[in-house]
Amino acid sequence: MNFNVFTKPTAAFEDALANPNLGVALLVAIIAGVLLGIISFTLTSNPLAIITSVVAIVIQLLIMCVILWAFEFMFKGKKGSFREKSFSEIASAVGRLWIIVVAAAVLFNVAVLAFMTGLIILSAIFVILLVVLFVMFLVASYKMVKVVLEAKKGRAIVAWILLMVLTALIWGIIQLAWVKIF
Repeated sequence: MNFNVFTKPTAAFEDALANPNLGVALLVAIIAGVLLGIISFTLTSNPLAIITSVVAIVIQLLIMCVILWAFEFMFKGKKGSFREKSFSEIASAVGRLWIIVVAAAVLFNVAVLAFMTGLIILSAIFVILLVVLFVMFLVASYKMVKVVLEAKKGRAIVAWILLMVLTALIWGIIQLAWVKIF
């Protein structure tokens, strides 16, 4: 199993499609949510922040999976040359992408703790590493779209931009509804 989404994202996503595992994808999302929840708890002293972060990250993962799953039907080619991917295959690929989110959550925790203890230069280094991880996330998400949809460069770029925009819009709407409910 290839989990190295940092240096070989294409191979990691191809492996995720060949060996789908929805449980691993959800586990990665839960770990990312707990790590972000810890920092939320540290900053707000509200224990509900951990639960909210876990739910939010899992919802974000599922939104991205559903959008990619819908895109697969839009990008299918000629009849007979298309094999539908299951939701667990797509979720497994998105779960591999979220390994970068877990790494970013760990770096974010360390950066905030370093800043709180007065290690400002160390905190700045971790913020720079967070920017590098953000760029890696963008590149890896493009490669994930290309592998999952089996699209050429032009179609993959359009699908990637739509995926990022739709994920952000839908997540923004859910956050607004969440604020109105609570």
